[in-house]
Amino acid sequence: MIRDEEKRNYIKLNNWSITTHPSFNNEWVAPEAIPKSLRGKAINHPKGPKEWEVITSSVKEVCGRYVRTRSGTLYKLGPIKKEYKKWIDKNYKNWDWRNPIKLIWGTIWK
Repeated sequence: MIRDEEKRNYIKLNNWSITTHPSFNNEWVAPEAIPKSLRGKAINHPKGPKEWEVITSSVKEVCGRYVRTRSGTLYKLGPIKKEYKKWIDKNYKNWDWRNPIKLIWGTIWK
């Protein structure tokens, strides 16, 4: 559970989308079981420049627009990538921008 006091120490992730981490390479895993990561522009990431294009470690926990990854980093989702939003609008009619990512059995659902 992401506590309120933790929400003060986050990295903002703009222009984000959901992706598979490039290091994941197992053709025997069902697509719905593949761990998902986020891709986007990290703002004020402590390990990089002021704005930095990142692919996160796999998503571990979600609370509204706050996402904790397997590495323990907490991100707050900013604006979604435009092309990804178009895809979401086409495929997920009831998508909720306040809770844009759902975890079901450890798998991301939009």
